[in-house]
Amino acid sequence: MQLILNRDLEAAGQDSRKLAREAAAGRLVRVTRGAYAPSDAWNRLESWEQHRWRLIATARSATSRPTFCRESAAVLWGLPRYRLPRAIHAVTTFEAGGRSRGGIRRHLLREDLGGAAELEGCAVTSKLQTVLDLAVTLPFAWAVAVADAARREDAAVQGEPLELEELLSAARTLPSAAKIRRALAVFEFSSPLAESAGESVSRAYAYLAGFPAPELQHQLLLRGGTTARLDFFWKEQGLVGEFDGAAKYTQDTLRSGRSVEQVVLAEKVREDRIRALGLRVVRWTWSDVRSPAALAEVLAAAGLRPTRIQSRKQK
Repeated sequence: MQLILNRDLEAAGQDSRKLAREAAAGRLVRVTRGAYAPSDAWNRLESWEQHRWRLIATARSATSRPTFCRESAAVLWGLPRYRLPRAIHAVTTFEAGGRSRGGIRRHLLREDLGGAAELEGCAVTSKLQTVLDLAVTLPFAWAVAVADAARREDAAVQGEPLELEELLSAARTLPSAAKIRRALAVFEFSSPLAESAGESVSRAYAYLAGFPAPELQHQLLLRGGTTARLDFFWKEQGLVGEFDGAAKYTQDTLRSGRSVEQVVLAEKVREDRIRALGLRVVRWTWSDVRSPAALAEVLAAAGLRPTRIQSRKQK
């Protein structure tokens, strides 16, 4: 995608006002103040990719270069997205919080743990600082998804994986006991074994609903000598849980050259072989992970029973 900046046209001796005229005609889209993009390319982007390009455009066009933080930094780091930020989140050092305007929301940050980083031409809070900020601002399940992703080897996530001990140490630097407890709860619950945000949120929602903790990525020996790696395994209950994200069927890299039909057939054969061992299998999708209660219905219908009182950490 190509960004066209007002100042680039002005530096070339051209009238930058023609960009506004092109936008009015529908051929360009105003990405942010002083920055435009071709409409056809922009409209093909997913919403989170549009936010990413808004960050890049803001960094390139701003007179005072911002440092992005929280959800905006998470987009650039490639961390799971709870929801698309309505505003761009950036750092301020003013105690009063600075001025939030022009679609930029500013947050006080006295010191960036690990030091600011540079991603795609943008200054962002460090991976450690970003995860710490989100641990105390996102709902518990999505904070866990961010921490899980930050701890695992993941081609979609920038930077080296974070170690649990550095996350716990960072949590203890927070300014209030409530924030420390919140961050510690997220990080202690996190696991690098979760392979997707869907698995992370599912695990957290199952916990919040009072279900026993599953074993993650259990290697199960099937008849014929092949193995199956299970998303969730409740051994005592004889239950296998599988989160079905759409990417498994739609992304070429995950299909390994197979058609969607071939992937579906392979999943059926795999599930039949698991059931042949006397195990039950329950599958769910994002539509079932709307809340702890929604996922609880799916798990209860499969025969899983809560073993604890429902947790209150649901916000």
